[in-house]
Amino acid sequence: MDWRNQAGRLQEMSCRKALLELDRRKEINLPKVNKHYAFQKVNKPAEAPPIAEVSCELAELGDVEIIRLQ
Repeated sequence: MDWRNQAGRLQEMSCRKALLELDRRKEINLPKVNKHYAFQKVNKPAEAPPIAEVSCELAELGDVEIIRLQ
């Protein structure tokens, strides 16, 4: 296979697509991806909101309402 275009440059994307297809067919085994690029969405765990500190007696707060969130 000649992986060069008419200008003589390598056709990297065509080669990558072909390798990925061979991997999907289980004809070759590509290593796992260990680097993420800007265009790839990386799932990050959601950060918990900051918790406000309260230092008083419960009676001093007045009415306290607990609301269930889903």
